Amino acid sequence: MQHFTQFNGYYGCSWCLHPGKTIDGTVKYPVNCVVRDRSMEGTKKNMHRAVATGEVIKGLKGVTPLINLAYFDVIWSFSPDYMHCVLLGVSRQLTECWLSNLVLQNRLDKVHQMRIVAFVGSPVTSDKKELLSLAIKLKRENVKVDIVSFGENDLNIPTLTPFLSILNGGGYAGSHMVSVEAGNVLWRVLMNSPIVRAQDDTPFTYRINSLDFDLEDDDPELAL
Repeated sequence: MQHFTQFNGYYGCSWCLHPGKTIDGTVKYPVNCVVRDRSMEGTKKNMHRAVATGEVIKGLKGVTPLINLAYFDVIWSFSPDYMHCVLLGVSRQLTECWLSNLVLQNRLDKVHQMRIVAFVGSPVTSDKKELLSLAIKLKRENVKVDIVSFGENDLNIPTLTPFLSILNGGGYAGSHMVSVEAGNVLWRVLMNSPIVRAQDDTPFTYRINSLDFDLEDDDPELAL
């Protein structure tokens, strides 16, 4: 797509002009030197030179078709591949730390209620079997889920209801779903819903009176 040399070749960085250096049979990029960033103008010239000569010019093998897109920077508009953004093993470990009850024994604060609050304002397009499988996994780890549905209630409620039923099944009550209809003020609906409650299931009445956000009930920006 980019017509660039891969990351393990000379001039393999798509953002800068580091030439790379062969160390122990592998091209590496030592950080003991200062290199220039690639520029849009210079990259275009090198692309055309690569086509004309049939050689790789500073990591460029040819002209990318994306160069014809308006407002598209062939250097900075590309996002790195996901596997280079995260270490999958570390991500898996962090997920287990967040969701697993076993980690609580190593925490200073042993009182911890695992709860996810999901604001759903777009149509849910996930596969229903995948959603139900996710609900089973969350229930197994005793994770509660509060769902705030707004904007696409007619489409989403039939999909989200079975998800919530699994979470609350078998005596595992504690997950909720609040449907906010058009024209209602979102924060006011939530403050009077089961979602905004203390761990002993008492409403946050005293907090509602103490919060002063200077909000007007008829403010059109607060209506759905």
